[in-house]
Amino acid sequence: MENPVSVSRPGRSWALKLLVFGFFILGWTGCLRLYLTLVDWQLLIVIGVQPGPLYLAVYGFVIGAAGLVVAAGLFFRQRWAPAAARVAAIAAAAWFWLDRILFTRSSGGWTNWPFSVGMTVLCLLFVFLVLAAPAQRRFFNYE
Repeated sequence: MENPVSVSRPGRSWALKLLVFGFFILGWTGCLRLYLTLVDWQLLIVIGVQPGPLYLAVYGFVIGAAGLVVAAGLFFRQRWAPAAARVAAIAAAAWFWLDRILFTRSSGGWTNWPFSVGMTVLCLLFVFLVLAAPAQRRFFNYE
């Protein structure tokens, strides 16, 4: 009896590995924000952090969960992961900018806004270009 020939999909490209690492870092920093908010909850109330520790905890949880889930999905070749990565990237960028616009009170917080805009655009372009590449389309088997 002859062995069936298996069709193998390509491995992860360096760009996809970098994207997984980026989402992992995003998720890890969200988890750290959640952890530190919970640990220092009373201190944050005493010093009067606005909009408050609950907002910081929710922000950390959502960003942490989204980043880690997307990183795992991309790493483990889940078909839903590319779409989730696009949504998570847009949501994280939108939340970052809404947070900055609504809650940044000091003028010093706006000194590097051109850099922040540039990095936001570059990160979003990176996510969308990597996931649109033919290598990733083959990797996730959605050609």
